[in-house]
Amino acid sequence: MNISCHNALPFTVECLHPSSPTQLTCTLLVRSLPKKRLTCQALWDGKKVLAKIFFPKARAAFQKEYHNTRRLIESGIPSQTILWAGKGVWLTPLYVLIYAFKEDAKTFKEAWREAPLSQKAILFPLLLKTLARLHQQGIVQTDFHLANFLTHNREIQIIDTATLRFLSRPLKRSEVLFELGVLLAQFPSAEDEWILGMLSPYFQERGWTLPEAFEEKKIIELREKWHARICRNHLKKIFRNTSRFQCIKNWKRTIVWDKNLMSPTLLAFLENPTSFLHHRFGEIEILKKASSRTTLKLHNAHPLFIKQYRHKSLLDFLRSPGTFSKAGMSWRNAHRLISYGFSTPRPVAYFQYRLGLFKGMAYFAAEKINAQSIWEPLTTGEPHTVQKIIQAVCHGLARMKKFRLSHGDLKISNILWSPKGEMVLVDLDNMRQHRWEWTFKRAFALDIQRFLRNLTQTPHHELFLKAFKKKGLI
Repeated sequence: MNISCHNALPFTVECLHPSSPTQLTCTLLVRSLPKKRLTCQALWDGKKVLAKIFFPKARAAFQKEYHNTRRLIESGIPSQTILWAGKGVWLTPLYVLIYAFKEDAKTFKEAWREAPLSQKAILFPLLLKTLARLHQQGIVQTDFHLANFLTHNREIQIIDTATLRFLSRPLKRSEVLFELGVLLAQFPSAEDEWILGMLSPYFQERGWTLPEAFEEKKIIELREKWHARICRNHLKKIFRNTSRFQCIKNWKRTIVWDKNLMSPTLLAFLENPTSFLHHRFGEIEILKKASSRTTLKLHNAHPLFIKQYRHKSLLDFLRSPGTFSKAGMSWRNAHRLISYGFSTPRPVAYFQYRLGLFKGMAYFAAEKINAQSIWEPLTTGEPHTVQKIIQAVCHGLARMKKFRLSHGDLKISNILWSPKGEMVLVDLDNMRQHRWEWTFKRAFALDIQRFLRNLTQTPHHELFLKAFKKKGLI
């Protein structure tokens, strides 16, 4: 099975211009919605442009995006400039929208991820003022996410306009609380307090008084509800083809990988892990081997850690239909933690051998992270370093409690400490998010006991015990 040829780039679309047909050459895939739409960087009449290519079934979305973009521009709201819109042909009849390309523009999501705190303090008010202008004119994003906004020269532009809804009146204050809750849900929960104190530009732009305490509480409740929904939706996408993930699934194997983190060496590994381990053994280092799992290090441009999972017995194999493998759980839980703003090694790929519904050997690959076990600085560090570690662990466990997350094997070697002073969780194949409070309390108490048991007969046991009690963890 060849898994390398998943993007046929570049490709050329014939734009059916009324006067003379022109060619649009797509050079870089930006986003893909299978069977619906492609967004590409492209060349058109010798110019670099951004093109949206709609497949036949998405004709309504093409028409809506075209008309909504025109309405935005007429309303004086910053949006992308349409250079051409019409029909095209590439293997099948298509609909094409060509926009002006801005070389140094970024989506708000990209800009926020890369920006230092000082720059975020500039970006966030700009976004709020843009939202206030939209809401004042009765315009609402029905599919709100940060990738639908573009930042360029300290200006926020609206993109993906097909998801806009135009009302005949400005949004009321009660409706705005809902929209602000949805907005806050797009940001990591670790930034909640900081962002909640930065909402004033929106209310000032609308000429309103600042939110009352009960309104802030309502915004937070809505934020929690929508953030949980966003995470659930994200966890569905990580097992299928999207603009970020590539998935191959048949009766023999399941393979999913992050396109942004793929490398030639990992690609060769995913083609056939068993063959790779036998014939390219020099590129693999065995770090730890147990009865049902082996930890490997793949020597890559960016080193990767790979866990190989095996069944302990034939009975485990026969029980495998309808359940997630350990590798699948690691893949899902790593994405879950990142969605909630926790630190963990970035998941890169998941590979599962199958025999129809039955699951066999599996692999989970993650990036190497700049962090160390907390054990070494605890035993050799200065008192202030020990105190920072205790604070980081308490903060991390308190956030796990907030989201009803239990680790399942919370020993000291599974908690790392990053240079940023954050707790980093690894070995996620037993992690679980609990629906019921009573099951969570029991599992979380076992996590705490497992952690403290590692510290028995050390001077740090009492320090952690006291800190956990003060934080309400036990």
